Amino acid sequence: MGAVVLQWYTKVKYVTQYPFAYTLAVMAIDKARFGQLDAEDQRIVTEVFSSVYEKFERQNRADNDGAEEALRSNGLEFIDLDEGTLQGVRAKLAETSRQMARDGVFSLELLDQMLSHLDAFRSREVSAQVSANEPE
Repeated sequence: MGAVVLQWYTKVKYVTQYPFAYTLAVMAIDKARFGQLDAEDQRIVTEVFSSVYEKFERQNRADNDGAEEALRSNGLEFIDLDEGTLQGVRAKLAETSRQMARDGVFSLELLDQMLSHLDAFRSREVSAQVSANEPE
């Protein structure tokens, strides 16, 4: 999507679908304030928030699909990164994230916690894929 918005497609010939960066947003309700709501109001707030974020997710996916189509229609060729290049990119991203944490951009403790959750998620995802491929 960024390649369309920033008009990089006018300067490059090739693009990969590997996500080098993510943008995200959070809408939060203070736990104490949420706890002051009665059970029915908590259910309604949870339902509304879930619905809104599901719509955001669907719209983001549609926007990404549209952006990819726009890039392809402008002649960009989508390429896959070979495993060695991909590992190099991941290493550089990890190094950059650590440096940003050391520089105080965000908490190193928070980075480590997030990476731990990501590793756990990826392990479960791999386990699920292996289980799905096992003969019965």
